[in-house]
Amino acid sequence: MKTKRSLPARQSAAKTARPRPQPATPTDPPFDRAVAKKLLKISKLPKREQRQAIINWLQSVGSPGRIAEIRKKVQQILDYSEAAAKESNQRHLPGELCAFVYCDCYERGRLKHSPPNPEIVAVLPNGDLGYYSATPKQHDAFVAWRTHACRHPEGRLTGGKLGHALPIGAVRDALSPHHSAFPIFVGKVLNCVPHTYSSHLTLKDVRKLNAELNRLRTFRCGDRKIDREMRYLRGQLKQLVRTALKLRKPIAM
Repeated sequence: MKTKRSLPARQSAAKTARPRPQPATPTDPPFDRAVAKKLLKISKLPKREQRQAIINWLQSVGSPGRIAEIRKKVQQILDYSEAAAKESNQRHLPGELCAFVYCDCYERGRLKHSPPNPEIVAVLPNGDLGYYSATPKQHDAFVAWRTHACRHPEGRLTGGKLGHALPIGAVRDALSPHHSAFPIFVGKVLNCVPHTYSSHLTLKDVRKLNAELNRLRTFRCGDRKIDREMRYLRGQLKQLVRTALKLRKPIAM
């Protein structure tokens, strides 16, 4: 008689594992779906017809009070769309790359205020704080707390925009032929895709990058502008590496 095999401990544990923690990305505000759907339909019309379509729509809704309410909802959607577009452009400027080392105040209990929902707070792979799953109310409370949770604004101990006078793409193009000599610097820093789950350097990567930066001190590519930019960039990364190694934290990008 065949006996029923039990699942391995690893498989059974995987079924009960907690979900992957997520960064605190902003949630969309609760817009009127009917108004948003109507705006989307009007936006597909030729531009010369859109204005008249909106006028006809507002005239058909009924009382002046209802018209004023619809106007307000339409303006909310338009304002949010404009703000979201500006934020997206700032976050994904071509040729721009930022890097940070987050503090360890949460891990060491050096917070000014305790998190509002401590049971959902988690340390992300890039060293920042996030949460497992949160309601919109919990999300808003987390974002408000995270901004001033400790003496470091948003938990950023050091870092900022990488580079000085040239876009990061110019340095990447110049160093690409030397990828094998500097795999972390070229492959994981210059070719980084920001704001992804894996866009960070682990502590092991940081140690390798430190060795590469030491070799880059005497490296010259033959272009004075690139070499000058490289010296500035190397100085920035050395500061990030020193901080990351001291705190044993990753470098986030």
